[in-house]
Amino acid sequence: MSRSYAYALLRAGVLSFIAICIVWSIVIAFFSARLNADVYRQIDDEITRVKFLQGPNEIADLLKREVMFGLGGENRHRYALLDKNGLCGAPQKSLSATCPVSSIDEPGRILFEEDQTAAFDQANGEGRVERWLAKRAMISEGLWLIVSSSTKGATAQLRALVVAGLVSIAAVLVISVGSAWAVSRQIVHDINGIATFCGTYRLSGSMRRLAVSHTLRETSQIAAHINAMLDTIDDQIHGLEAYSERVAHELRTPLTLVRTEIERLENQVAKGQPASFKRVTELVEAISHTFMGLYRIATVRGMPPTSDSVDLTALVTELGEIAMVVASPSQINFAMQADGDFVVLGDQALFRQMIWNVIDNAIKYAPLGSAVAMRLEQQDNFIRLVVTDKGPGIPADQRESVLRPFYRIKCAHGGAGSGIGLALVSAIAKQFGVGLKFEDNEPGLRVVFSFPAAACG
Repeated sequence: MSRSYAYALLRAGVLSFIAICIVWSIVIAFFSARLNADVYRQIDDEITRVKFLQGPNEIADLLKREVMFGLGGENRHRYALLDKNGLCGAPQKSLSATCPVSSIDEPGRILFEEDQTAAFDQANGEGRVERWLAKRAMISEGLWLIVSSSTKGATAQLRALVVAGLVSIAAVLVISVGSAWAVSRQIVHDINGIATFCGTYRLSGSMRRLAVSHTLRETSQIAAHINAMLDTIDDQIHGLEAYSERVAHELRTPLTLVRTEIERLENQVAKGQPASFKRVTELVEAISHTFMGLYRIATVRGMPPTSDSVDLTALVTELGEIAMVVASPSQINFAMQADGDFVVLGDQALFRQMIWNVIDNAIKYAPLGSAVAMRLEQQDNFIRLVVTDKGPGIPADQRESVLRPFYRIKCAHGGAGSGIGLALVSAIAKQFGVGLKFEDNEPGLRVVFSFPAAACG
């Protein structure tokens, strides 16, 4: 166990002990006040009983009997009857130091508060000093009745409560410190295991995973999250490896063709024949297009989403006008309709690329003389852009696959594409929270963009 860990455990124990002591002190003070209140209530009952007598003489006679039989006995109360000068209040005053109607030593020296209560120390019948509580009441003009009661019983109860509290505190501290030590020891053990594992993983790149301990839920959750994170990293690494292999495979054929074409041109030049670089240029442009598409996808996935205002109606109108010109040579009727002025949040250049890729595919794969339509509308809480065509469409089981780079539909008409366009569309849509869905147009394809209402201006 490290020194810092031991200090932290000791500090936690000391703070817990102080907190428990403070709470227990408050509890003791509360019960002490309750016990004193019970004693004063008993005194009030005794004063009420004595005051039921008819007059001072009857009270004095009663108190003489109480004094006579109460000293050294089990009587809980002591009494005194004093005049306004603090002297013995017996009907026949005694000049001696002992008042015949007082069982309180020197009652005239007791200092009463404004509420007529007092506390003083006095020896009991066994010679032991006890704490007494007293209260006085005027029973007639110039005559005070003092009744006091020992707190011996209350003190005994309070002492038992204190002892029980100390025992409880000690037990709680032992259990708490022991439990904290055991739990902390397990936590330190688990954390050291996690640290060791991370160090070996960083150095060796091992495919091992952390052992998930079921002793502590917290550290087991940390281990489970770390394992999940490592699984994600491994999946990304494998995906990157597969992606790199896919890129290499896709570029192998065009690079081979470029090399073959260059060798052919060299032979033509060596023979003095005219050489055309048009084919080489087309191949290089295709390779460049592939790399630029991959670069755009990586850029979109890594960029923070922007929140610029984009006039979606104006953008769609602009792209529709361009599409009409592009579709005209193929005798494709391109129609566009906007059901309102819509402003969304996003990036105008990327939205232009995303929408145009879909329009371009619709025109490219649409049969000659068919129609392509684009409509901008609001439905429920979304702004929807729908592009429809009469082409071959995308089979339902391949609609997720076409969003991956380099995936091409085997039976696609109108020539194979680069396999990058729809992957870029998907990347832009995900980056800005735009829904993307492919549906049957019977025949053809129906592409639906759903811009969330929260992004509407």
